[in-house]
Amino acid sequence: MVPGSNNDLHNAIPGNNLYAVYGTFESVIPHSTFEPYVFWRLAPGNVGLPEKRLAAAHLDEVTVGLRVKGTLSAGFDYDTEFDGQKGSLGPSSIGAWAGYAGVGKDVFPTLAAAPRVFVEGKLRLRHEKSCRP
Repeated sequence: MVPGSNNDLHNAIPGNNLYAVYGTFESVIPHSTFEPYVFWRLAPGNVGLPEKRLAAAHLDEVTVGLRVKGTLSAGFDYDTEFDGQKGSLGPSSIGAWAGYAGVGKDVFPTLAAAPRVFVEGKLRLRHEKSCRP
């Protein structure tokens, strides 16, 4: 992984690794795209990460999620995504989840600046639990 504040895209931090599997399946649900994914981030302690809390502790976290988007009747479409995260940062455990759902419709699709009406909602929860006595 390359730090966001780094202007040199080829200067990654050794040991700060992100592994991913992302799939796209069409027709699992009619008129929809089904996208499951897994991200796994590993970083040893003292690797020089820009996040100060991570610098001294080993990081091991996995994020598992699912995105589904598609079309509905009467010209409506939807997009939803939910994911959960588990892992550890040194002696502390990490747990988080998030969700997003939205429904929308292009009101005047033939206009150059087509107005769009939509409703969306987001939920997030992050929990860190220290394992220290």
